[in-house]
Amino acid sequence: MIAITKYLYSSSNSGTIYRWSNIGGTPSTSNLSVSAMNSSQASAILVSPNDPTTIYVGTEAGRVVRITDANGSHTGTNISTGLPFKCLQFRLLQKIHLIRDTC
Repeated sequence: MIAITKYLYSSSNSGTIYRWSNIGGTPSTSNLSVSAMNSSQASAILVSPNDPTTIYVGTEAGRVVRITDANGSHTGTNISTGLPFKCLQFRLLQKIHLIRDTC
């Protein structure tokens, strides 16, 4: 049997993602300080369907940041071109698509 750890991510401060673990049990929280967010607040958070330790964050400043090892020491990388967007969405091929002005 494979153990599955459930995480919940949110944001309410600039450059910070909050992570709750052990959802359904006794939850614990931690903060991920992500300099690649450039002190901007998250407007979208998406967990990769291929790797639950990788999350994508869209910021109010129009950045898309990939956070790897989100359940550990984490590394944030700006993967956007700086274009504003409204949604992050995964398609059938499991690749991330940036969708602009369609949501």
